[in-house]
Amino acid sequence: MDDVSSEISDKLSDNVLFTNPESCSNFQASTSLNTVTELSNSTTKTCTHTHTCNPPGPDDDIHTHTCFHTHTQVFASEDDTNSRPKRTSGNREAVKKYREKKKAQTAYLEEEVKKLKVINQQLLRKLQGQALLEAELLRLRKVFVQLKGKIDSELALKLQIE
Repeated sequence: MDDVSSEISDKLSDNVLFTNPESCSNFQASTSLNTVTELSNSTTKTCTHTHTCNPPGPDDDIHTHTCFHTHTQVFASEDDTNSRPKRTSGNREAVKKYREKKKAQTAYLEEEVKKLKVINQQLLRKLQGQALLEAELLRLRKVFVQLKGKIDSELALKLQIE
Protein backbone atom coordinates (compact mmCIF):
# COMPACT_ATOMS: atom_id res chain seq x y z
CA MET A 1 0.00 0.00 0.00
CA ASP A 2 2.88 2.38 0.78
CA ASP A 3 4.41 1.68 -2.62
CA VAL A 4 1.14 2.53 -4.33
CA SER A 5 0.61 5.72 -2.32
CA SER A 6 4.19 6.87 -2.88
CA GLU A 7 3.81 6.18 -6.60
CA ILE A 8 0.59 8.19 -6.68
CA SER A 9 2.26 10.91 -4.66
CA ASP A 10 5.15 11.03 -7.14
CA LYS A 11 2.73 11.26 -10.06
CA LEU A 12 0.75 14.00 -8.37
CA SER A 13 3.83 15.99 -7.46
CA ASP A 14 5.00 15.77 -11.08
CA ASN A 15 1.61 16.94 -12.25
CA VAL A 16 1.55 19.95 -9.93
CA LEU A 17 4.72 21.48 -11.39
CA PHE A 18 3.84 23.84 -14.22
CA THR A 19 6.18 25.25 -16.81
CA ASN A 20 4.29 28.51 -17.01
CA PRO A 21 2.56 29.37 -13.71
CA GLU A 22 1.09 32.63 -15.10
CA SER A 23 -1.02 30.71 -17.60
CA CYS A 24 -2.65 28.71 -14.83
CA SER A 25 -4.10 31.50 -12.76
CA ASN A 26 -6.80 29.32 -11.20
CA PHE A 27 -4.18 27.17 -9.47
CA GLN A 28 -3.86 28.44 -5.91
CA ALA A 29 -0.38 29.33 -4.78
CA SER A 30 -1.14 28.11 -1.28
CA THR A 31 -1.40 24.51 -2.44
CA SER A 32 1.53 22.65 -1.05
CA LEU A 33 3.05 19.31 -1.78
CA ASN A 34 1.93 18.07 1.66
CA THR A 35 -1.69 18.75 0.80
CA VAL A 36 -1.32 16.88 -2.47
CA THR A 37 0.41 14.00 -0.67
CA GLU A 38 -2.36 13.85 1.95
CA LEU A 39 -4.92 13.88 -0.82
CA SER A 40 -3.18 11.12 -2.71
CA ASN A 41 -2.85 8.98 0.42
CA SER A 42 -6.59 9.16 1.05
CA THR A 43 -7.51 7.93 -2.44
CA THR A 44 -6.92 4.85 -4.52
CA LYS A 45 -7.74 5.93 -8.10
CA THR A 46 -6.50 8.83 -10.16
CA CYS A 47 -7.40 10.13 -13.60
CA THR A 48 -5.07 12.41 -15.50
CA HIS A 49 -5.38 14.25 -18.78
CA THR A 50 -3.33 16.80 -20.65
CA HIS A 51 -4.50 19.73 -22.73
CA THR A 52 -3.03 22.81 -24.36
CA CYS A 53 -3.97 26.41 -23.77
CA ASN A 54 -3.14 29.74 -25.38
CA PRO A 55 -3.00 32.39 -22.66
CA PRO A 56 -3.99 35.92 -23.69
CA GLY A 57 -1.00 38.23 -23.84
CA PRO A 58 -1.28 41.82 -22.63
CA ASP A 59 0.52 43.48 -25.57
CA ASP A 60 1.74 40.59 -27.71
CA ASP A 61 -0.97 40.03 -30.26
CA ILE A 62 1.44 38.30 -32.62
CA HIS A 63 3.10 36.00 -30.08
CA THR A 64 1.19 33.01 -28.87
CA HIS A 65 2.63 30.06 -27.08
CA THR A 66 1.23 26.78 -25.97
CA CYS A 67 1.74 25.45 -22.48
CA PHE A 68 1.29 21.84 -21.52
CA HIS A 69 0.10 20.96 -18.06
CA THR A 70 -1.74 18.15 -16.40
CA HIS A 71 -4.82 18.24 -14.20
CA THR A 72 -5.34 15.39 -11.82
CA GLN A 73 -8.78 14.36 -10.67
CA VAL A 74 -8.89 12.19 -7.61
CA PHE A 75 -11.80 9.81 -7.09
CA ALA A 76 -12.72 8.06 -3.88
CA SER A 77 -12.64 4.30 -4.11
CA GLU A 78 -15.89 2.35 -4.17
CA ASP A 79 -14.81 0.46 -1.05
CA ASP A 80 -14.63 3.70 0.94
CA THR A 81 -18.19 4.67 0.08
CA ASN A 82 -19.56 1.19 0.78
CA SER A 83 -17.67 0.68 4.04
CA ARG A 84 -19.25 3.68 5.74
CA PRO A 85 -22.09 2.63 8.00
CA LYS A 86 -25.48 3.78 6.84
CA ARG A 87 -26.89 6.20 9.35
CA THR A 88 -30.57 6.12 10.02
CA SER A 89 -32.51 9.20 9.28
CA GLY A 90 -34.35 10.77 12.18
CA ASN A 91 -36.98 11.79 9.68
CA ARG A 92 -37.79 8.13 8.98
CA GLU A 93 -38.82 7.62 12.58
CA ALA A 94 -41.00 10.73 12.48
CA VAL A 95 -42.64 9.60 9.24
CA LYS A 96 -43.22 6.12 10.67
CA LYS A 97 -44.76 7.59 13.82
CA TYR A 98 -46.94 9.93 11.73
CA ARG A 99 -48.17 7.06 9.54
CA GLU A 100 -48.97 4.91 12.58
CA LYS A 101 -50.87 7.81 14.12
CA LYS A 102 -52.81 8.32 10.87
CA LYS A 103 -53.64 4.60 10.70
CA ALA A 104 -54.88 4.64 14.29
CA GLN A 105 -56.97 7.73 13.60
CA THR A 106 -58.37 6.16 10.43
CA ALA A 107 -59.25 2.96 12.31
CA TYR A 108 -60.95 5.01 15.04
CA LEU A 109 -62.95 6.97 12.46
CA GLU A 110 -63.97 3.76 10.68
CA GLU A 111 -65.26 2.36 13.98
CA GLU A 112 -67.18 5.59 14.58
CA VAL A 113 -68.71 5.33 11.10
CA LYS A 114 -69.83 1.75 11.85
CA LYS A 115 -71.40 2.85 15.15
CA LEU A 116 -73.16 5.78 13.49
CA LYS A 117 -74.52 3.52 10.73
CA VAL A 118 -75.97 1.17 13.35
CA ILE A 119 -77.53 4.10 15.22
CA ASN A 120 -78.87 5.48 11.95
CA GLN A 121 -80.52 2.13 11.14
CA GLN A 122 -82.10 2.06 14.61
CA LEU A 123 -83.42 5.60 14.18
CA LEU A 124 -84.84 4.76 10.75
CA ARG A 125 -86.67 1.77 12.24
CA LYS A 126 -88.01 3.97 15.03
CA LEU A 127 -89.11 6.58 12.51
CA GLN A 128 -90.86 3.98 10.40
CA GLY A 129 -92.49 2.63 13.56
CA GLN A 130 -93.59 6.13 14.51
CA ALA A 131 -95.13 6.66 11.08
CA LEU A 132 -97.03 3.39 11.50
CA LEU A 133 -98.19 4.50 14.95
CA GLU A 134 -99.36 7.86 13.59
CA ALA A 135 -101.30 6.11 10.83
CA GLU A 136 -102.85 3.77 13.40
CA LEU A 137 -103.73 6.74 15.63
CA LEU A 138 -105.43 8.50 12.73
CA ARG A 139 -107.41 5.33 11.92
CA LEU A 140 -108.43 4.93 15.58
CA ARG A 141 -109.56 8.57 15.75
CA LYS A 142 -111.78 8.02 12.72
CA VAL A 143 -113.21 4.89 14.34
CA PHE A 144 -113.76 6.86 17.56
CA VAL A 145 -115.54 9.65 15.69
CA GLN A 146 -117.73 7.06 13.95
CA LEU A 147 -118.55 5.34 17.25
CA LYS A 148 -119.29 8.67 18.87
CA GLY A 149 -121.59 9.52 16.01
CA LYS A 150 -123.42 6.19 16.35
CA ILE A 151 -123.70 6.57 20.12
CA ASP A 152 -125.01 10.11 19.77
CA SER A 153 -127.54 9.04 17.16
CA GLU A 154 -128.75 6.11 19.29
CA LEU A 155 -129.01 8.36 22.35
CA ALA A 156 -130.95 10.90 20.35
CA LEU A 157 -133.37 8.20 19.23
CA LYS A 158 -133.74 6.89 22.73
CA LEU A 159 -134.40 10.38 24.05
CA GLN A 160 -137.00 10.97 21.40
CA ILE A 161 -138.77 7.77 22.25
CA GLU A 162 -139.01 8.61 25.85
